Amino acid sequence: MLVHTHCVCDILPCSLCLRCSSLYTVLLMLIHAHHACDAHSCTSCLRLILLYINDFNRSSKILDCHLFADDSNLFYSHKKLQTLELTLNNELGKIQEWLCANKLSLNIKKTNFTLFHPPQKKLNDSIVLCLNGKTLGQIKSTKYLGVLMDCHLNWKDHVHNICKKLTRSIGIISKLRHFINIKTLVQLYYTLIYPFLTYSCMVWGNTYTSNLKPLEVLQKRT
Repeated sequence: MLVHTHCVCDILPCSLCLRCSSLYTVLLMLIHAHHACDAHSCTSCLRLILLYINDFNRSSKILDCHLFADDSNLFYSHKKLQTLELTLNNELGKIQEWLCANKLSLNIKKTNFTLFHPPQKKLNDSIVLCLNGKTLGQIKSTKYLGVLMDCHLNWKDHVHNICKKLTRSIGIISKLRHFINIKTLVQLYYTLIYPFLTYSCMVWGNTYTSNLKPLEVLQKRT
């Protein structure tokens, strides 16, 4: 799932564009429902699902589709909120037709959407998106591949999430530092702390310095 406003396949320039863009961008997360599989048949089930949904992107010529395992993510942008809502509901109707034709269903409880927009562009009206007669829930932030993306793409939620993980890791290292040598402490640092600081940092690391300040404080505590 790549967040973008102009079909750019790179999340970094897109997050920068969104801050000054007048576009509303909607991300739809569709979770395909399937029967539970045991450990031995899990891989086979996943392969079967992928065979079913490999042409899912053809269900709509307007929406930009990104697939990951059994999760489908749809993107659409428009300057006018009303036009965006109307277009999306029409395209969701086409998607429902594709699902019925392929004998597939969606987990509506896990299917939701996020409306990305600049913080200075206030939302006077909310949009309602429906699929198969059921209203989809709107969320302010969503997680994709371990990265929390909020509706303004300021990455505050993701930084806060990292801070919670680092606090636990620092506590573990602090308790062990009196019993292990420096080499082992360095190994623990690169195991428990470093991955959180570097994972997708090219994406969220371009946020404001004030947002990154808590991470800097925790890094110095380490």
